[in-house]
Amino acid sequence: MAIGIAGAAATVLALVTWYVVDTVREVDQDLDHRIARKVPCTEGMRFAGLEGLPPGARDSRCRMMSGIDTFYDVRFRIPRADLTAWLERTYPDAKPTADACLQHKADACAQFSPTPGSGAEAHVIDLNVTYESGNSASVRFAPFTT
Repeated sequence: MAIGIAGAAATVLALVTWYVVDTVREVDQDLDHRIARKVPCTEGMRFAGLEGLPPGARDSRCRMMSGIDTFYDVRFRIPRADLTAWLERTYPDAKPTADACLQHKADACAQFSPTPGSGAEAHVIDLNVTYESGNSASVRFAPFTT
């Protein structure tokens, strides 16, 4: 009988632990969505020291989270040739590669600093590029402070 009670107690404890962990994970996800707010993409690009989205960008959506640090998440689609030209002109030292995508599911990634003298508030910019069918690229441009 003691084994039956111990087994039942272990099962109840496992279920309670699972419930608490699952609830905390849901709260964390909800907090991320509540803390992040939609912003105009020009705001995120200005934070990186730029006037706006690159020529040819479309389907943009942007969010910002702020606390101790500030983080912008600027997403857009762009023709690959336009992205390459914009990067060469704006960030000539940024060379996105597949090897740099250690933590991201993307085809090419880079991390670099804003152009000196640009007035950027961001300290670092993460760039993740996913190539889509045709000649299109989905871009995540994320300037942030550290």
